[in-house]
Amino acid sequence: MKKWLAILSVVLLVGAACGSDAGDTPSPTVEPTATATAEPTPSPTVAPATSTPEHTQSPTAVPTIVPLGDPGSGLSEQLFVALLTAEDISGLAGATISTEIMDFRALAEGADPAQVEHIESWYGLTINGQQSGSQASFAVMDFDSDSAAKAHYDRVSTEAPGLVPTAPIVGEASVGVELNIQGIGSIFAAVQGDKVILLFTNITGDQEPLASLQEITGLAAVVASRLG
Repeated sequence: MKKWLAILSVVLLVGAACGSDAGDTPSPTVEPTATATAEPTPSPTVAPATSTPEHTQSPTAVPTIVPLGDPGSGLSEQLFVALLTAEDISGLAGATISTEIMDFRALAEGADPAQVEHIESWYGLTINGQQSGSQASFAVMDFDSDSAAKAHYDRVSTEAPGLVPTAPIVGEASVGVELNIQGIGSIFAAVQGDKVILLFTNITGDQEPLASLQEITGLAAVVASRLG
């Protein structure tokens, strides 16, 4: 949990919501459902049943209520999990993907809803190495527009210390840095459309990181290709 709190705080500190640059997002509303009326259709063999309208606006005739703060149409947890597979990390000796998925949007919204105003979904997971404490962390932030994602990426790339453009470039733009100090191995970020891809590695003591910056850049390229 500590490693996730570290990246969560870094991402939020450099403007996760991008509220000042991305413009206002209208609040979700309750869509009204028109009341339809029609003549009841009697049954030839049983007592008259409940009337069935000839035309309705919804197949179930039930209003769709979108709660405030609902991520709505953002990248789903199921689709997020499919972005990085066990086969993709097979080059990292003995590495396994954790089955625990972190919902960062829900965590951040609980602290301050304004922080996630322009984020539709934000999930993360951990890649565990054979050695205790040897891990890589992967997350995708899905914004409500390309401009909001780009604004957030620009803040990360300019305000997070040490990040420089990567070669090759992943997505539309990408930055990374290999630190290997104070429990952090490498940090990587990329933007593609309305999504920001984040990867970083953790280290404990003097152990080697689970993956190099070049390796997590390669994983990010796979993710970007699946995002399309």
